[in-house]
Amino acid sequence: MSGKFSPSEQIPPVWPDPQGTVQGAAVEPLYRSVPGAARRDPGLYDLLALVDALRIGRARERNLAEKEISQRLTRHAAA
Repeated sequence: MSGKFSPSEQIPPVWPDPQGTVQGAAVEPLYRSVPGAARRDPGLYDLLALVDALRIGRARERNLAEKEISQRLTRHAAA
């Protein structure tokens, strides 16, 4: 696999995790502890998934992830 994910491929990108429940194309997490931390914190999972969309996504996914991250940062700064 080229490192890019296409929904038509039906193989989702996943962080290797012995406790994981989904099989897919392995994506090296930013840090070894990412899968466990993301499992404990759904909000963190969302943010890390967006970062991975920037890392491995195609242009459309990268653009959507960039917009979503920007919106979240703007909301957070305003709070």
